[in-house]
Amino acid sequence: MKKTALKGVVAVFIILSGIISCSDSESRLSPLLRQTTVILNIGLPPENPSAYDNTIWNKIRRFFVPDAIAQTAPATFSSILVRVTGADFGVMEQTFGPSGTISLSVPSGSFRQFEVIATVAPGDPSAALSFRGTTAANLPAGETVSVPVIMGLNETKLIAPDYNNERIVILNSITGPYTSRDGDGLGLSSTMSPYDLDFDSRGRIYIADSNYRIIRVDSLNGGNLTYFSLGGEYTPIAVAVDRNNNIVYASSYSQLWKGPLNGSLSSLDPDSLYSIYGMDVGSDGMLYIAGARSTDSTEGIYKYDPTEQRVVGQYTSGGDVGTIYDVQVKFPFIFALNPSPPSENQNYRILQLQIGQNNTIDLVGHGLDTGIGTLNNAGHFTAIINSGLLIMESYPNQLIFIQDVNGTGWQVNTGSGEFDFYDYAEGG
Repeated sequence: MKKTALKGVVAVFIILSGIISCSDSESRLSPLLRQTTVILNIGLPPENPSAYDNTIWNKIRRFFVPDAIAQTAPATFSSILVRVTGADFGVMEQTFGPSGTISLSVPSGSFRQFEVIATVAPGDPSAALSFRGTTAANLPAGETVSVPVIMGLNETKLIAPDYNNERIVILNSITGPYTSRDGDGLGLSSTMSPYDLDFDSRGRIYIADSNYRIIRVDSLNGGNLTYFSLGGEYTPIAVAVDRNNNIVYASSYSQLWKGPLNGSLSSLDPDSLYSIYGMDVGSDGMLYIAGARSTDSTEGIYKYDPTEQRVVGQYTSGGDVGTIYDVQVKFPFIFALNPSPPSENQNYRILQLQIGQNNTIDLVGHGLDTGIGTLNNAGHFTAIINSGLLIMESYPNQLIFIQDVNGTGWQVNTGSGEFDFYDYAEGG
């Protein structure tokens, strides 16, 4: 039995070596033959992934078994961009239509890197704007190679929870008009009062609802409604999804929960954290939490290991931090909203921190008490935008887009005075 298992392991690595190796005879081929025909197999995350099922053997299996590839696409695509890079030819790009086989000719050679971005078609109800996947392979000359690319959420539409109006709002552009979905629009049997929202790798929406639950819907039209109960006792103030490991987290002010994307939530030891206003998951699988600790009542940003259920890092500089109300991770950076910094440091209303080695978190940038704009009562990040940050502010109720902590590209949408967001910075 052991010999059979060992043979299977060896076989897997022989196959892997075949994918990432080139023939020594390639250098003797004519330039016309130094091309490889690449067939890209685009895989999408399964609808019902198993949480914590992210071992190296599962990843290897998915290279050869098309379980992800066979899944129904979570949205209709309008175009698919393929970008290939190599040290000896730079960058090549090609755009394909939304259907049919993706086949292209690529200069043969070692370590060709592939990036695939699928753009969601206008009018599609998905919360996603695009999906992205990357991979690398060595390409033997004169051959046809199948290269799998597992896709995941890249960017979302501009979506924000509008708590007091009992709805979510959606914008097609930062300064354009908005549409909205209330409980009826999402197929709920009751109203909702959303504090926070996040998205999984298929672009499904997870809403922290004040009615003691997390709501999951497939799209902006609802669909496949799923509830995660917090026991009928706790009000969720934040929700965060680990899109790499298929885990959803929820918190109230002093409780934490964790569970698979399809299943029930179980409680975690918050390790003395309380006043948990916001949180996000990094690509390292850690939770980054805006809150305080009862051990010393220190406000700050905390790195929390959900496996060990303990705080492993923090940034709590008293000279910079008033109360941190939300964080958004763009690894290795953390952006934090700090609308009431100490009076001598009013230019610290938004912080940029870097996640370092040995669980360190260091301040590398700050800003926005300037002539560009002032974050007077900005308490929450929303949506996933690669080009910047979308911030919710109360009094005045508005959405603010900035490219960086210096306020570059400052744009505002007031919703014609109709937004009525939860006031995270004041608690109501």
